[in-house]
Amino acid sequence: MKPLWEQELFQAIASESLHPGGRAVTYEGLQWLRAHQLLPCGQRAVDFGCGRGATLALLKQFGCEIIGLDRTPQRACSVTDIPLICADLAHLPLHSGCIDLGVCECVLSVLSDPTAGLLEIARVLAPCGLCLVNDLSGEASGQCAKASCLHGAKALEQWQKLFQTTGFRLLHTQDHSAALRKLAAQLLWYGDKASFGSDFCGLLWQKFGYHLWLLQKE
Repeated sequence: MKPLWEQELFQAIASESLHPGGRAVTYEGLQWLRAHQLLPCGQRAVDFGCGRGATLALLKQFGCEIIGLDRTPQRACSVTDIPLICADLAHLPLHSGCIDLGVCECVLSVLSDPTAGLLEIARVLAPCGLCLVNDLSGEASGQCAKASCLHGAKALEQWQKLFQTTGFRLLHTQDHSAALRKLAAQLLWYGDKASFGSDFCGLLWQKFGYHLWLLQKE
């Protein structure tokens, strides 16, 4: 079976952002940075796992100098005239300290080694650089070992410990679990058991949350 984010129904429901809440969730995080004077125009930003480019378009609106990075270059990116890099998060082809802002949305939970990914992000960030991360929160179990990104979800305390041990300070947390429940309901309503299954959507609804974290490199 294809990964969740490559299935046509999921792409149709999640739209270009390919994560719960879409552009609205990302916008809220970027707006918090702007409101706290942490996101001036001209910052160098990289979207790690840029997919179709929805977040790249937002970063452009916020006045950032942007680069998109994804390990699947065949995805159609809707944002033109920007550099696009094909690479793995654990091995970034970027100089140390070269960017001001990193964005990593629903990526860490699908990595075999999220620690390595976060360490690479910390490496390429400038001192006191920022990172916007959103991902699934919850206790993964054997039930979801094959359910796409669910097996990579972590309890909130585990995420926070991971951020700390990879060199980040947590500035702000936003709970967007309602967006995850809405997505699960849409998948269950419009899908079928062969595509996702009621068990999968039930896990999303009952046992998992969705959070956004704003981090600063120590």
